Amino acid sequence: PGAALPRQPTLRQLRPDGLKALERIHAPAAWRAARGSGVTVAVLDTGVDPNAPDLAGDVRTGPDYTAGADPIGYQPPLIHGTYIASLIAGHGSGPGDSLGVIGVAPGANILSVRVILDDGEPGTAAYNQDARFADAIGKGIYYAVRHGATVINMSLGSQQPTAYLRAAVAYAVARGVVVVASAGNNGTGSGFAPYIYPASFTGVIAVAAVTGSGARASFSEQNAAVVLSAPGVGVIGAGPDGEYLDAEGTSPAAALVSGVAALIRSRYPRLSPALVEQALITSATHRPPGGYSTNTGFGEVDAVTALR
Repeated sequence: PGAALPRQPTLRQLRPDGLKALERIHAPAAWRAARGSGVTVAVLDTGVDPNAPDLAGDVRTGPDYTAGADPIGYQPPLIHGTYIASLIAGHGSGPGDSLGVIGVAPGANILSVRVILDDGEPGTAAYNQDARFADAIGKGIYYAVRHGATVINMSLGSQQPTAYLRAAVAYAVARGVVVVASAGNNGTGSGFAPYIYPASFTGVIAVAAVTGSGARASFSEQNAAVVLSAPGVGVIGAGPDGEYLDAEGTSPAAALVSGVAALIRSRYPRLSPALVEQALITSATHRPPGGYSTNTGFGEVDAVTALR
């Protein structure tokens, strides 16, 4: 469901390397207008470490809809979820805020709802096969909407849509919640890859990944569900227990777009999800020829122009 998290950068790499993705989408310049204050972003993922230095004080933990998949007493690593949350709302750490990861919307709060497992957890087979967990993601959506989230990030996906998940997405959008999801990491060279859900449901902003040059990342899914793209290669974020991670995938790309949505929601709290999406689309940069492609959607997200 998530991105591989292959290596840890050194501390001295964190601030300059961690800012590369933010600078590409012009997030630091957007902070003059908004930083995400007053916005709660629900991160439906593997769980978020509330004590990670770059997130401490800004994480509220909801239910665990995977409970019972792992053996009793097992402590989940919370790797992917913490990483994603830091890209959205990390506020940095260290003396003078000189180290650590800053997210796109450092003033936002995170609502963590555990709906999937990290790669390698012992309960993976049970989670995938037991009907008890079939609606975990949908349940997470309902919980997030009912507990104050105005943006939902789902850096996850499956080729198996369910009516329950579709209804949960529709419920969120109807209640004014912006829903963002990763387009998927099964891209090919053939120009099309299977539809992934929830990204492909109506009302969801599906995000593809691009490289530092703006080209579609080779793993990024290509299909007509893709709405936008964002950096998804070499994106540095925080992990649990004070660790830092350098990863790639449409997972971090979706998180960056959720961060921009949080900035918009902070500045314009009454804007409907459809108008937030319109702002993201009409302001996108690096537009493909003809204005749209299944590789990168309507272009790459830009925080400054989206807020304008």
